[in-house]
Amino acid sequence: MRTLLLLTFLGGIATMSHAQNITAYRYWFDDDAGALVNVAVTAGQQFTLNTDLAAAAAGDGYNRITLQTQDDLGVWSVPLTKVFHRQGGDLTAWQYWFDDNISTEQTVNVPATSTLDVVTNIDCSALPTGSHLITWRDRDQIGYWSVPLTTEFSFTVGLQELPGVQSVLLFPNPAASELWLRIDASTDQDLTAEVLDASGRVVKQAPRIAVSSSSTIALDLSGLANGPYQVRIAGEQGIKCLPFFKQQ
Repeated sequence: MRTLLLLTFLGGIATMSHAQNITAYRYWFDDDAGALVNVAVTAGQQFTLNTDLAAAAAGDGYNRITLQTQDDLGVWSVPLTKVFHRQGGDLTAWQYWFDDNISTEQTVNVPATSTLDVVTNIDCSALPTGSHLITWRDRDQIGYWSVPLTTEFSFTVGLQELPGVQSVLLFPNPAASELWLRIDASTDQDLTAEVLDASGRVVKQAPRIAVSSSSTIALDLSGLANGPYQVRIAGEQGIKCLPFFKQQ
């Protein structure tokens, strides 16, 4: 059953009952007062609603919810109506594009699912070396797209300092306080990776990275403060430092 989470929704309504105790609240969807739901509460002059309300009666998309409180004299407060958006069921696709250029978007359809975890390689070969933006959103069963989420990453091609390494992709993941590092190589590589702060001090070391064609690791940044850093990648024939910025 779909639910609607409301946090402190009735903070303003409670004041309308003056010094009387609040003893109940009721709510209904989309102006259909005939389908209202009454809920009794412990009497009190202050009342905060923090609960899940069954929203099965509301359709997918935008809806209205109206709430009232009742005092111990049986008087109902002025109705308060809010607009909310009910998601359209399971997710069926995800989409991404680079550098705010939505004309280059790529859409990937997936079997309907309530939770979508995407762990995949995304082709960056058409991008020039440097910092870029990637924007992501997903689509539900009735065709609604989520709010786009944009993050910055760094892409480096043809590292002369590390012969045999074709490209390096740095992708910060603020939600998990991680830095994803993907290395593509034309020859087998035995590399190390370290995170340096702005003063050049090593603040994080990763296990040795054995690269055969392609390898991806995640560096835990949870113990580091926000700010500028570098990843220093070292191999038998050279060293390369790539900058990134940690933020949450």
